[in-house]
Amino acid sequence: MPDPTWSALQKSAAIIPKIGGALSIVACSLLIRDVAMKWKENRSIPFPTLMIFAIAIPTLIQSFFQDFMTTWMVPVDTHQYQAAFLAAGTTASCTFQGFVSLTCIMLAGLYYTELAIVYWCTVRHGWTETKMNQTGFRVAFFLPPVVVSLGLTVPPLFYELYNFSGLSICQIVPYPMECVWGLAPCERGSTESLTIFFYLLV
Repeated sequence: MPDPTWSALQKSAAIIPKIGGALSIVACSLLIRDVAMKWKENRSIPFPTLMIFAIAIPTLIQSFFQDFMTTWMVPVDTHQYQAAFLAAGTTASCTFQGFVSLTCIMLAGLYYTELAIVYWCTVRHGWTETKMNQTGFRVAFFLPPVVVSLGLTVPPLFYELYNFSGLSICQIVPYPMECVWGLAPCERGSTESLTIFFYLLV
């Protein structure tokens, strides 16, 4: 098992995000609780508030598994030159972190985009709450981000592309990272599958 001398950068990259992650978890939890209580009381919930609720859920999950857990989900048996401070995970936990984090980031980003569209159309085209309360309208806004996010984050699972990024979390990158530049053979993932993924993402 590798036992390198940890740099200040490696330590800070593993510890500092936990602070922001914890604060984000608390904030998202309070927001979700507030909306859930209104739902339970059968109170009217504006559509933009539901969009913010939809943003808070993946943000909460991402804040926990990526920002708070950081290197705790990174494999402890990683290479000497790619070891992680406080690593306590396995290849499976690393894959899970990368998949969940990327999916949640995409979900939140797409919902933010849709929220901006809702506000713009409300001001520019006079969208009303009656229009936004229609079931078909809500499905058209809530379902596509889920389909797009999973459509982009599930395929890398089959190519073993979720690996330790070399600093604090697991992301989409071949392992070891040296194989990207042809300095070492790839043990998980490949530069070809990484290129295909980024072309799909763009």
